Amino acid sequence: MNIDLRHLRCFLAVAEEGGFTAAGRRLHLAQPTLTRNIRTLEESLGVRLFERTTRRTELTNKGTTLLRAVAPLLRQLESALKDVQKGEKLRIGFSWGLPEGLSRIAARFGEATGVGVEFTRCETPQAGLDTGQVHLGLLRGAPLPKGLRGVLLYEESRIAAVPASWQLAERTRLEWAELASLPLVITDLGSLG
Repeated sequence: MNIDLRHLRCFLAVAEEGGFTAAGRRLHLAQPTLTRNIRTLEESLGVRLFERTTRRTELTNKGTTLLRAVAPLLRQLESALKDVQKGEKLRIGFSWGLPEGLSRIAARFGEATGVGVEFTRCETPQAGLDTGQVHLGLLRGAPLPKGLRGVLLYEESRIAAVPASWQLAERTRLEWAELASLPLVITDLGSLG
């Protein structure tokens, strides 16, 4: 059989949520991915686990049998994995400011996994990934150095601060080239404290 934990987790979510849409939200999966996982599980077992209509999704008798057997096992496994992870930290490096709301996301991640999140300011080109200080880095700019894989989280605006008496202060939009000859001030946060 070609069954792994992701197939069983998808099955459990669809069974408990009563449908693919809600299960997809719970697992943060697109519905086609979730559907493929359920189809693979059903094909591997050689049985139909759900009766699907356009209005509802219900467990078959075989699905109910599998749910009763698998649900306590998955919960026990997740509990054991969380116990092993307790006290562990996911270190996230950054070299500029942290995106708004990241601490709330980190707190939810900690509650869900039992793994705490530690943010580390790193003054290295890859926010600590290049030195092994962190597990994950929040980087700005592209392209990524060879050996790193990234996911675009968001795009942000840049602000140029100039004295009010300067001609540029009257403008609401500037091109990078217009700033090239001006002095640039960069503050090392470590020197502020």
